[in-house]
Amino acid sequence: MASRMDENQIAKSDLEATFDHYWRIFDGPPLEPEYRFDSERKYRFDRCHIISQVAIELDGGTWIPGGGRHNRASSFEKDAEKYNEAALKGWAVLRVTTQQVTSGYAMQLLERALQPVVSQEQAS
Repeated sequence: MASRMDENQIAKSDLEATFDHYWRIFDGPPLEPEYRFDSERKYRFDRCHIISQVAIELDGGTWIPGGGRHNRASSFEKDAEKYNEAALKGWAVLRVTTQQVTSGYAMQLLERALQPVVSQEQAS
């Protein structure tokens, strides 16, 4: 069973704060932070739109010498398992980097992913 988490229970990373800032400016629909989509494995998405089952994973540290957490072999393996489980549960997972957030690409990508659901909600 999936569950929501109090946003204050986990400290925001700089990338999460930046993403949230840009998303507010972009005036996108509300996103759920740190949504636990798999209670057995305790997997969480960084941000997601529950109704559309679109998740955002914020992959920072791509330019850190030696690689950030998402670039290390063991973490890469764990991330692959997480994304596969998400896919089997019907989630579309969008992985974006810091540069993609600050350039606006991530916002445009998420807008495209959410467009069918947002259009349907506005028509209702």
